[in-house]
Amino acid sequence: DRPAIWTNGVGQQIPMLPDYNSARVTGISNSGLVIGYPMGVFGPGPHSGFIWSSSTGVAPLLPLMGSNSSRAYNINNSDVVVGLSFYSNGANKATEWVNGVPSELAPGQNFSEGFANNDQGNVLGTRSDGSAVFWERGHPLTLIGHLPGYSGISPRGLNNSNIAVGNA
Repeated sequence: DRPAIWTNGVGQQIPMLPDYNSARVTGISNSGLVIGYPMGVFGPGPHSGFIWSSSTGVAPLLPLMGSNSSRAYNINNSDVVVGLSFYSNGANKATEWVNGVPSELAPGQNFSEGFANNDQGNVLGTRSDGSAVFWERGHPLTLIGHLPGYSGISPRGLNNSNIAVGNA
């Protein structure tokens, strides 16, 4: 996979970080920032999600302190990115990047991910037990219920009305 952007129907390849053979684009903000992550290299080892703009080029989204890799899944229109940081012991932690600086979204949750965020700064993701969760600024973590007859939820999107979508 090669990251690309199309403006007015004209395509342009987005440069990858050094040593990446392929990468996947996962989001774009209204200001034109594009995010993504390397393909085929997830797991222990130093590699990072990335952020790109036409004016500054591509840059890594550094993982949380003590972890060694990251993935970027979504960017909102305030240019805040969510995803995860991966640790060499197999743990991953939901991560948010504001101005490129990572912070942990769910302290104490060793297997969590942030999949989507909206313009209010709320985040949809998963926590350590695999449950889908909603992080609303200034409120406790909210569990998202399962559909009858299904054992799990894979959260994927969150709009500005805090309506979540995913797969059961």
